[in-house]
Amino acid sequence: MSYDIERHIEELRAELNDCIDPRERKIIAAELADARAIRAAIDEHAFFADIDIEKQIGANNDHPIPF
Repeated sequence: MSYDIERHIEELRAELNDCIDPRERKIIAAELADARAIRAAIDEHAFFADIDIEKQIGANNDHPIPF
């Protein structure tokens, strides 16, 4: 999913660069801000999910795998 959001952000940036209508630019800019927020949430979720997995691996083994 991360790839899809990155592509969407790039498309919105290109659309914003080509747009000359001020009202439409506001709409695109808002959509771009939303997409960036989604990307940040996905990245944060993935970061904390990785930490949880590392803790589980360490808890289930006598010798945790170093990361």
